[in-house]
Amino acid sequence: MPAPYAELEIGLHRIQAESYQVELRFNNPASEAETAPHRAPCQLDPQALAALQLDPRAYGEQLTSQLFSDDKTLAFFQRIKTAVETADSSLRVRLLVGTTAQELHALRWELLVDPDTKAPLATSEKILFSRFMGSQDWRTVRLRPKAGLRALVAVSAPSNLAKYNLAPVDLEGEIRRAGESLAGIEVGVIGQDEPLNPRSSRPALEDRRRHPLPRLSRRAGGPAAALFVPAGRIRHGAACPWRRPGAADQRDAAAATFGGLGLL
Repeated sequence: MPAPYAELEIGLHRIQAESYQVELRFNNPASEAETAPHRAPCQLDPQALAALQLDPRAYGEQLTSQLFSDDKTLAFFQRIKTAVETADSSLRVRLLVGTTAQELHALRWELLVDPDTKAPLATSEKILFSRFMGSQDWRTVRLRPKAGLRALVAVSAPSNLAKYNLAPVDLEGEIRRAGESLAGIEVGVIGQDEPLNPRSSRPALEDRRRHPLPRLSRRAGGPAAALFVPAGRIRHGAACPWRRPGAADQRDAAAATFGGLGLL
């Protein structure tokens, strides 16, 4: 039986006009002891990061350096890594941007890297990275039963990947694995019988008679989860998916396919 995930919450809050505080909360399921949270100032500079927008690797390393600018914060994170690796566990990282620092939502947190190895955190097989959204609403929230959830799986499998020295996408395998991971949830698939692009996807997404999912937009009910499996390559530490499955070119596949439908 796999070990349960250890959990790390990274909280960010404004403490003065030009300064922020980082708070690290760690929960280790392998230990009965409760770990005290760590709080320290961090030197986040959105303007300096904006100058690195076209260099994902440099952006991620600079963002990481700013987040762990305090030596004690870096040491606390390193101790977390050691505890997780010793327990042969995985780490669930949740980023929480406080209400006092909403402008930090615009930063590209998914580009964070390991401070020691410089390996991307969000694409590590041992780390689940997500943004955690808080709410000031005190009304009771009840989760929908799993049987009532719907998920959308979109797989892009370009026909000319060999031209770009890329391996073919295992279309059926990706769909099968997604279905296995989403067992118990109603799953709709696009990209299986025809190329995945805006023209072919829109009818399937909007016509209830042709697709098991309702109309997908921010103004109507839609799937609780969307899984996009693109073809592409890693360039400068960032994923670069192909936009059009029939004829690969290097553009943002997710935005091209779903942006006009209000999914992104």
